[in-house]
Amino acid sequence: IGEQKYITDAFYPRRNFGHMFSFVAIFVILPGIIVAESYTAAQYLLFCFRGNLNDDMM
Repeated sequence: IGEQKYITDAFYPRRNFGHMFSFVAIFVILPGIIVAESYTAAQYLLFCFRGNLNDDMM
């Protein structure tokens, strides 16, 4: 990611918050967003096929 290069060049080369944020963003936040978007899309697709049935609402 581009900010990783900026953080490495701009700050003292030690483990800092920027490196940890970049790592967390790549391996935790982005996959979490993908899973959440997939779940929401699946719910909408299921609604299109099944309609609004009150007995299976979560």
